[in-house]
Amino acid sequence: MRLLASRWRRKTAGGASAAAAAVPPGARPLDAAALLAGVPHLHPSVECLRDRRRGFVLAWPLDPGRPPRATWLGRLLAGPPRRHRLVLDSLGRRTVELIDGRRTLDEIAAVMARETGHGRGEMNQALLAFIGQLARRRVVAVTPR
Repeated sequence: MRLLASRWRRKTAGGASAAAAAVPPGARPLDAAALLAGVPHLHPSVECLRDRRRGFVLAWPLDPGRPPRATWLGRLLAGPPRRHRLVLDSLGRRTVELIDGRRTLDEIAAVMARETGHGRGEMNQALLAFIGQLARRRVVAVTPR
């Protein structure tokens, strides 16, 4: 399994492979073992909300790097900040609860496998897929331990 830093693509010249074109300059792909040994961190702007209708929701600004408008008219017309929202099921909620900045993905997978009764390998694959989706949305970053 390979997780890339972003979905950056460029046209290749001279017949280079498409996989090499998907890697941004300076980024390196990670294999599953290296990723499981990493520690996940939630982005500081991500909020974990509880909604009566939807359940557990992650919310984060549309563009966290963009500064707010400086003029009074810009602030007046901008309205409330728009946010991405992601509704999680019970497994996604428990996974996000276990992301504390100290546990590795392997430790989180072990806890989840023990709590749900699933096999360890199956839980590793599911956790890597879920964390990969969150990383592509820039909600979670995985740092090496």
